[in-house]
Parts: sequence; structure tokens; C-alpha cells
Amino acid sequence: MATSSPSGVIADTLAAGRDRVFVGRQAELSLFKAALAGDTRAYPVHYLYGPGGIGKSTLLRRFVQEARQAGRDVIEVDGRTLTPTPEGFLEAAGKALSTPDAVLLVDTFERCQGLEGWLWERFLPQLPMGAIVVVAGRLAPDPRLTADPGWDGLLHVTSLRNLMPRDAAAFLTARGVPLHTHEALLSFTGGNPLALTLAASLAMKDATTTPNWKPSRDVIPTMLPQLIGDTPSPRHRKALEICAHAHVTSESLLRALMDGDAPELFSWLRAQPFVETTAAGVFPHDAVREALEADLRWRDPDGFAAMHEQILRYFIAQIRTASEAKMLQATGALIYLYRADRRMSEFNDWREVGQVVEQPYEPALRERVLELAGAAEGEQSPRSGWTPAQGLLCVPLDPHQ
Repeated sequence: MATSSPSGVIADTLAAGRDRVFVGRQAELSLFKAALAGDTRAYPVHYLYGPGGIGKSTLLRRFVQEARQAGRDVIEVDGRTLTPTPEGFLEAAGKALSTPDAVLLVDTFERCQGLEGWLWERFLPQLPMGAIVVVAGRLAPDPRLTADPGWDGLLHVTSLRNLMPRDAAAFLTARGVPLHTHEALLSFTGGNPLALTLAASLAMKDATTTPNWKPSRDVIPTMLPQLIGDTPSPRHRKALEICAHAHVTSESLLRALMDGDAPELFSWLRAQPFVETTAAGVFPHDAVREALEADLRWRDPDGFAAMHEQILRYFIAQIRTASEAKMLQATGALIYLYRADRRMSEFNDWREVGQVVEQPYEPALRERVLELAGAAEGEQSPRSGWTPAQGLLCVPLDPHQ
């Protein structure tokens, strides 16, 4: 007996699979849906930026789905395929200028970043009222654009971040990844969507996956180029590897390890979309850090050991000269070098710089200190008769931590 063929096209199955594992990004979706609904308070132009693998293209695909369900004409432009000139952009996106209620989505804008001034000054102002534009790329917009009062109320800029822990866990669950491996995968990826996708695929293939899962050396060469792009020179790559190994990297650290071009290398590091800036220096996103570390350990173990020794000597020297106010930070930087040592990691919890502050201990804080001691060391600790000496008290900025 003949059987009927499935109806529809393969694209329908692709869309259903992607929709099944789409998690998070509710704030961005809400803003876009408000614009689709014609909310007068909504922004018609959105600029999304973030490092490779952060989920920009995935979010744009979801915007396409939402826009088509709302009955909008969708015009998609990919910076990788168009000629990066005004004429090339007009050829790909010019239809939006004459289409009422068009939704224009521009992906991989970093490939045609040279058009930024022309785009904001010439192209976008010609769009009809009711049009919606989303531009996505790795680089932040020109500060002159965001400072232009003319774009107030018209432009919304979003720095896309890693998925929140609950969303990342929901993604792994949707992919069918065993629950006992979630902690290891979340620790390695830091919630980076690309790293999560690759790690989930590997975990699903390995039936013997343990809670201590680590990526194989086969996946790192695939992941790294997508996370960090191209590095200009071996010196830049070395600076990036130092940044991955140290908790926070300063220009002083680079100068101690790399001599004369430290200012140039530090400026390059802080400009990368996968690097965060703090008052103490810069540090890479978790997935980038872990991938760089794993790659260097495997590719050049002697080079990794030499770099570790250099950074170790630097931080020991810092501790010897640190003031009392800086001692905790200097000691933490040294201890962080041993974060892979289970004996060390069991007793230390590293958070992003700025989540913990130091303040002098005062008698009025006694009950709070005893409460923290009990939570960390058990109920017997506060009962031991211990009295805090005058010193520094480390306080989480988040009261729930």
C-alpha cells in the first residue's frame, strides 16, 4: 500500500527544531514585538552587538519568524555576502525604502562596518515611518551615533550577553543533555550559546560522559575561530593567552611579560567584543578563557608552563609590595592561577571583578559576620566563641549571594 509523503518543506522542520531549543532573550523579544505591534513608545531601529557565538544570528532568525507571523515584509541582509559599498547595500536592502511597514534585518554588520556613517546619515533616515530595522554585528556602534540627540527615542542599542544560568540550563534540557553533566558544561561555556551548542552535541554523542566533562581537542579548533575571530599577530595571540590565564589583566602585567608594545596590546584587548573591562583591568568571557586555556595546554604545554611561571612570579612580587587595602585582590589574583587544582577550587569561588567589595569590620557587623560564617562553615562555627578581629570584611554586592 502506498504511503503519503510528508507535506511542507525541509525549512519547516529546521524552523521547528530551532524554535524548540530557543531560550532566553525575552527583553530583546519584547522590544521587537512592541515595535511590530505599532507601540508609539517602541524603538524603530535596534542595534545588537556582541562577540562571535553570542547568538545574534539566532535572535535575528527569531525576529524573522515574529515579523512574518505579524504579516510584515521581511528583508534580510548578510554582511558576508554583499559588496561593502553604498551601491552594494542599496542593491541588497533598497526595497525597504519603498515598502511600507518593512522589517529590515542586517546580520554580520562587522563585515561592512565602513558603511556605518552612510547607513545612519543617508540610508536609515529615508525609510518610511512604520519600518523596523535591526542591525547586528560584533562591534559596538560609533559613540557619535549614540550621542546624537536626533536618534533619541528612535534607536535602542543592546550589548548581547551570555545566556542566564537558568536559560542555559533550559537549553541543555531541551537538547536532551543528561542532567548530571549540566554543571560541567555550564562551567566551561559560561552560557555562551555557540559553546553550549557544541558542548551539548559532544555530550550527547558520548554515552560515557561524566560530571567532569571537558571538551576534546577536536572541538577547540572549531570553536576558537568563531569565538575570537582572527588575531593580527602572534604577539596579539600571546597577549590574549595571558589574558585568559590571569584573573584580570592590566597593562602593567603585559609590560612585565611582553616588554615594549604593552600599551598597544592592552588597547587591542580592551577593544575586543569578547573582553570585559573593569576598574582593575580586562578579562575574557568564560567560554573564550576556557577554550584558549585548553588549546594552549594541548598545543604547547611547555609554552603554557613558561607563561604560568612568569605570571606566578609577577603576582608573588605584587603580594610582597601590596598595601593592606590591596592585599586581598593581590592574593586572589595569585590563587586564581590554581583554579584547576581541585584542592584550591573547593575552597574558593571566583566571581567577576566588582561583585565583591572590601570594607572595615565594625562591631555592629558582628551578627552578619557570624551568619556568613555559619552559612559557609556550618552551625558550629559561630558557636565556637570566635570574635572577629579588626580587619577587612568582604561583602558580596548581591545580597542573595
